[in-house]
Amino acid sequence: MSSDDQSDKECPLCMEAFDIDDINFYPCNCQYQICRFCWHRI
Repeated sequence: MSSDDQSDKECPLCMEAFDIDDINFYPCNCQYQICRFCWHRI
């Protein structure tokens, strides 16, 4: 996956683009990915 593909990813909950810190943030063991903002709100 290229860096352009990663920068185009967005949070499935809030639909905001992932920032550089969110791209490597996987809060669940199943590798489901959400942004840190949504993670702190749920």
